[in-house]
Amino acid sequence: MWKRVAAVPAIVLFCGSAACSDTEAGFGIPRQPSPSAFAGERQAIVGVVAVQDNGCVHLHMGEQGRRWVIWPDTAQTENGGAGIVLGGRVVADGDTLRGSGIVADASQLPGWDQAYGLPLEMFGRFCSADELGVVVLDAAVTGTG
Repeated sequence: MWKRVAAVPAIVLFCGSAACSDTEAGFGIPRQPSPSAFAGERQAIVGVVAVQDNGCVHLHMGEQGRRWVIWPDTAQTENGGAGIVLGGRVVADGDTLRGSGIVADASQLPGWDQAYGLPLEMFGRFCSADELGVVVLDAAVTGTG
């Protein structure tokens, strides 16, 4: 069975922020610049990874809905930034994700509504985070099924 690997959008913009990866084309991956960098009440996070046609990665969280993912600071990339790697495993569409972090409206992130926004905000708006909300992961693992 073929699975789409979580890939970053192919828009060529320079991120210029610790909240995005440093050397990839496009936005890189949205991730916390350090552990628990975003304030909020931490909770257990469980959901199913959904890779969108535009490359955005959302997490289906049941009653909490579908949310745009901000990855832990430990998340890595592969293939020139096209794949997201957690704990040595490439994240793929349909993977179950378990971890901890916060669930919030995008507007709760620092600087979200500034006139020109942060690179994280530009990435988030491209991925509909302003409509869907976000899940900010402090730690996570993935698996199939």
